[in-house]
Amino acid sequence: MKASQTMKKAISIRLIILTFTVVLICSSIIAVIYAVHTQNQTKSWLTKLTFSVAENYKFETDVYALSRAAGGNRVTLISPDGIVIADSMANNEIVGNHINPEELQFLNAYNVTIFMRNSETLDMHFMYASLLMPDGNILRLAHSYSGWLYHLFVQLPAMLITISIILILSLLWVRRLTKTITKPIEQELEINEKQLEQKKQDFFTNASHELKTPITSILGFSEMLSSGLVDNNTEIAKRIADEAKKLSELINDILTVSKLESNQVVENRIDVNFADIIKGVVGSFESSTIQIKLDIDDIIINADIQHLHELCTKLIENAIRYNKPNGTVYISLKEDFDYITLRVKDTGIGIAQEHQPQIFDRFFCADSGRDKKSGGTGLGLAIAKNIVLLYKGSISLKSKLDQGTEVIVILPKH
Repeated sequence: MKASQTMKKAISIRLIILTFTVVLICSSIIAVIYAVHTQNQTKSWLTKLTFSVAENYKFETDVYALSRAAGGNRVTLISPDGIVIADSMANNEIVGNHINPEELQFLNAYNVTIFMRNSETLDMHFMYASLLMPDGNILRLAHSYSGWLYHLFVQLPAMLITISIILILSLLWVRRLTKTITKPIEQELEINEKQLEQKKQDFFTNASHELKTPITSILGFSEMLSSGLVDNNTEIAKRIADEAKKLSELINDILTVSKLESNQVVENRIDVNFADIIKGVVGSFESSTIQIKLDIDDIIINADIQHLHELCTKLIENAIRYNKPNGTVYISLKEDFDYITLRVKDTGIGIAQEHQPQIFDRFFCADSGRDKKSGGTGLGLAIAKNIVLLYKGSISLKSKLDQGTEVIVILPKH
């Protein structure tokens, strides 16, 4: 439940941040586009107004009359050398020579030149429109304009209100969306916490059951010895030793699979000849009545020797344990580019199709009776699987009942 709440909170925060960022960016872009569009519209309007006032200039050169024709906007008449002849808003003596050189450079009788700057005379920001008249004088209109940044600033309150409304609506949307997203995940997590707890419970139950069997046998044989009920103490002692050995192997297997599954394995990887590992393991089973045939190449792999030895031991041991009397085990080791394929095939009892999906699970026994008789712990293939996964490899199985089993391991060389 706590993990679910944490997940919900994390998703909600990310969605809110994402929504806020998108709204802020979109609002800013729209505001800038609007401000620039307003500026361009003002330029277009002032250009048309300048041409209209220029028509009146043919008949009337009084700047005040021209200013009225310009809708009250400032009108200035300037001589070709930049001297102000008349200004509808300022004293000519104060204005003096007051036109920037760059404004004169682009003047002609066909196009209106637009400039925006601050007027030092009136200490106001104007959009200037200048046009060269037929008599050589310059007709200049000045419209009070603070620029697109000012328009952007003016829109700020409206932007903030819009953003706030959208965010409030987004919070409601995020809450609903978070529920929609997390509901199937929560259901899946609930099923997986349940599965994990079940696996833990199964592990402890199976481990307790498996440990109980040899311990019970050892206790029973010990009581027989201490009570003097048997004459052949040597045989009882041997049975106790066998059960103790089985108990030790079981404990070692439990510890091994536990370390592998909890990633508590200490690795000591070196370059090693995989074929030598297989030969060493096979040598330990030479007393068996099962025939072992090898088709292995000398292949160098970077791995922990103990892991490879454990892997080969579990696979070959299973192939021998569940084989038929005087059966055969075929072991193949081949290289294909950057991958190594190990195959261990037997001519044994095989595994029924319905049991094959669980065959790599801990303590799984396809036939518990036969497994107990053969001395298996049900952890061999689980250990093999975890070693293979540790090396980013894959393990699979092919089997037919009463026809044998083949285990295929694919490992990367490095």
